[in-house]
Amino acid sequence: ALYSPTGLAAKPPRPDAPLPAADQLPREQLLKVASSYFEGLTAHDGGMVIAKDSCNRFENGTQTTGLPPRPRPAGAPAPGGTVTSVAPPVGAPLSNCHSAFERLTKAVEKVVERRFPVVDTQAGVVMGIGIFHPAADMKSRDGSPFPHLMLSEFFAVDQGKIDTVYAAMTYLPQSAPEKTG
Repeated sequence: ALYSPTGLAAKPPRPDAPLPAADQLPREQLLKVASSYFEGLTAHDGGMVIAKDSCNRFENGTQTTGLPPRPRPAGAPAPGGTVTSVAPPVGAPLSNCHSAFERLTKAVEKVVERRFPVVDTQAGVVMGIGIFHPAADMKSRDGSPFPHLMLSEFFAVDQGKIDTVYAAMTYLPQSAPEKTG
């Protein structure tokens, strides 16, 4: 399931201890790194994102990148249309933040109401809040327009790059105002 409150609480963005002083970045640099994520989504350009190659993403407590291979359901066609019983590695399409980001840029038209209410220089963590507008061709299972998604994303930054993204999100009803707080 993509909703795991236990997982969300069990994997906080950083341990309780602050980073060594030599590893702490200034507020402005942390904001630049975190902003690159939302900027890249809006520009549909993953190259803008300042993230490590080993960066992982957690959504509502569930790890969505860096996952081990899993079997393909029996009878499901493989890429290219051939039926096989073994799927390509899950880590192949969603192996890190960059590859997950490429998937997100197809689903997200833009990010609005962006803000960064918390920048913790000692922990190297930035909290970003925004509303994702879905791409125009995104539809719900019943064919209705896909709802907007409100996110609180915690960007753990290490060595000047996003190391891990922790997203807590919820879909907004169609009648909800477009405000983050």
